[in-house]
Amino acid sequence: MEIGIYLALGEKKINIVFQILIEIISISMIAILLALLFGIVFSTHLSQQLIRRDLEQQAYHEVMLGSTQISNPIALTMFNPGPMSVEDMVALYDTSLNKTTIILFFKIATITIAISTLIPLIYLTKINPKKILI
Repeated sequence: MEIGIYLALGEKKINIVFQILIEIISISMIAILLALLFGIVFSTHLSQQLIRRDLEQQAYHEVMLGSTQISNPIALTMFNPGPMSVEDMVALYDTSLNKTTIILFFKIATITIAISTLIPLIYLTKINPKKILI
């Protein structure tokens, strides 16, 4: 309806498209940032829980079976990496992100949002303003 009002008032179509696109992308950037931050916190917590569980299982197996080598964590048995040190296990559960990954995440999300916003906006700007308002 907002688009129809702008068109009826004589606003240029390109200005309407850019205004709505900027509004949507600015709100989306905040949402993407929050999603990324919550995702990092959640994945860090989850990986720490998995490491703790696997180390507890290793300690149990060492006590019960008298083994001195750390065997595969339960989650990695299908990959069969062989005996692992604690450092190797911690490295496998690393969930940190570098700058390149974060920038790539924002670029892909922004492009996806822009395309998914532009397609319907272009269609709406081609319709007669009276039809949009009805």
